[in-house]
Amino acid sequence: RVAREIKKIKPEFRPNSLAYMNCTMPPPIQIEDNIIVGYVPSSSSLKQDYLGDTNAKAWKWMCEWNDRCREWTNWEWWGCAAQYPRPVHVVIRKNLELLSKMKLFRFKTEWIHKEGAEYTSGIEYWIFTKLLWNVDQDVNALRDEYLNKTFRAAAPEMKKFYDIVRDTWYADSAPSFSYDNPSRLTGYYLLSDPKTESAAFAALSNAVAAADHPVSKLMAEKILETMTGFAEKARKSMAR
Repeated sequence: RVAREIKKIKPEFRPNSLAYMNCTMPPPIQIEDNIIVGYVPSSSSLKQDYLGDTNAKAWKWMCEWNDRCREWTNWEWWGCAAQYPRPVHVVIRKNLELLSKMKLFRFKTEWIHKEGAEYTSGIEYWIFTKLLWNVDQDVNALRDEYLNKTFRAAAPEMKKFYDIVRDTWYADSAPSFSYDNPSRLTGYYLLSDPKTESAAFAALSNAVAAADHPVSKLMAEKILETMTGFAEKARKSMAR
């Protein structure tokens, strides 16, 4: 009723309403066409895209909001918990492809750039921003381009590290959410197997040694420093 009255007085004004937390389920009615709903699929896991079994409810409600609204905004948390380099670019590419076919007014995602995330997940943020321009790009080619441009001579060792992170991540079906703890993820994915731990940190150390450009060396050093800090915290927690 409020939206209808607003339309009479200021037809160009678009009230915004946030569908978040306990308000994410769409109502069984059409939404007034001047309202822009901001849907936050906060319960979705970044281990799977929207079509995955884990995200069935979030996807169902997203489709219902799309049907009931003239336009709507999608508000994601893809870059939260980015201190650990979660290889989310594969899921993001598929999700962006799905979103591109919907009646979106605007798209948003939170993305952390502190506590080491600006180094460890710089690769994920770079791929994400590239996909915003063209969702049909090959994410593996983008990944290689980032590694080669950023790390130069150290790229092969950094690729070994990120391959380990990606392979251990997708070998496990446990869901991942925006509030995941980086130390816990480090312990779970990299420290549970001594061979994996050794290979991952050897690759980072070798990357620092191989870096032939000051910026490349700084990036490799910061990633090694950040991951070492997470590993130390994880070991203390695992020893309890």
